[in-house]
Amino acid sequence: MFVDQSGQRAAIKPRPQLAREMEQGLARILPDEYDAPLVDRALSAIYRVLQRFTGRTTESPKEPHMEDRRQHSRHGTELQLEVFDLHSGQRLGRVVDLSAEGFMLFSDTPQTADVLVECRLVSEQEIEGVGEISLGADCLWSRPGADGQHCWAGFHIIDLADDQAKALALLLQHL
Repeated sequence: MFVDQSGQRAAIKPRPQLAREMEQGLARILPDEYDAPLVDRALSAIYRVLQRFTGRTTESPKEPHMEDRRQHSRHGTELQLEVFDLHSGQRLGRVVDLSAEGFMLFSDTPQTADVLVECRLVSEQEIEGVGEISLGADCLWSRPGADGQHCWAGFHIIDLADDQAKALALLLQHL
């Protein structure tokens, strides 16, 4: 059984069919990239979302402006970075700016705030051997575009394996 990022059943496939798909290159086994189990990472993200809803954060009572909360500078990018859902392969959108903590996405489809996604950032060109980065992110906000057909969304990176963090740092150096 396969589940989507929200834990809902997405597909059930018998082993022979899965084996054929693997042989054809349509499916693959991904290596374990994370130190903490998925449930622990998900619970941590849920806890942070609940803190935001209730206003019980470790920050001062007066909510600082977003620019004041950022610990890393954002980098606008002329490099084409596309974002794809890790499980479905669906294109989520294009990265507009990127930092070590998160990214802003411009999308053709509305994104849902407070949803966790596992995704791949894919560069149109490799930079020192880095062509894509796999990560988990929490959609903090989503707003419709001025034309009503597109969407802007802000994502906070919540899950990034060590090798992927190094790849992201390398990519950021070239932006």
